[in-house]
Amino acid sequence: MGATIPAEAERGDAAVPAGPALCDTGTSHRLARYRWVALLTGALGICVLALCVAHISREETKASRLLASGVRTHGTVVSHTPGLRGGESEMTVRYTADGRSHFGVIGELENSYTPGEEVTVIYDPRDPASIRTPEERNEPFYSESLLLAGSILGFCLILGGLITARRAMRWPRILATHPWRPYRLGDPTSRAERARGELTVTPMDDESAEASLLRLGATLRARSAKLKAEPVVWVAGDPAGQVIVARPGTRELFAGRLRAQARVHSTPHGCA
Repeated sequence: MGATIPAEAERGDAAVPAGPALCDTGTSHRLARYRWVALLTGALGICVLALCVAHISREETKASRLLASGVRTHGTVVSHTPGLRGGESEMTVRYTADGRSHFGVIGELENSYTPGEEVTVIYDPRDPASIRTPEERNEPFYSESLLLAGSILGFCLILGGLITARRAMRWPRILATHPWRPYRLGDPTSRAERARGELTVTPMDDESAEASLLRLGATLRARSAKLKAEPVVWVAGDPAGQVIVARPGTRELFAGRLRAQARVHSTPHGCA
């Protein structure tokens, strides 16, 4: 400990600050920013889910209103298109509205139909193109996929916000009791380490310290790529456990875990 920090660890504004990491102005500002990111990400996820629920409610109301107050007329199935890979199918029907012949498409079918089959068509007198049958609600073909994508996105945003909030609440305790230490990044030395996404890191302020393996917590690939491009990173926390990693110039923070690097022992020939 006490060894002089190499000059390469002091690039521009990236000089390693003394004292607890939380006392560093750049670190505290970045931590405050993380709290806002957690709040905004979670709020955005809730808004996306709310929009999905609102869309479902609107489609349910529209279909129910058309079923209750729409005008019923006779229709004929002109064509039937099966869904791809077992997906929902659609049919084209010909029907009469206000004395005029119309053609319309009813999708997301729950039943099977054949061309020439007679069906009951329900249409909106104010908009004859808006149709359904007593059995088929005729939801837009993109509705189910859009709702699925929106729900997944909403849950992912909320989960990301919760993870970020949890880190933002836990990290100050670590940063308040540990200083930043410069570590030199290196590539993993074994195939197993590469498969686990681990990086070799070596303390630069202790010449007697051995290299360790750093495994980053869940984060976006673009963020981790920027960190891995750094020749030197800062680490605060337990040298044999949970740590916080920072890019020196930007103070961008990452969750991580350190563990000792396995040593490779060679056995002399002829030994049992």
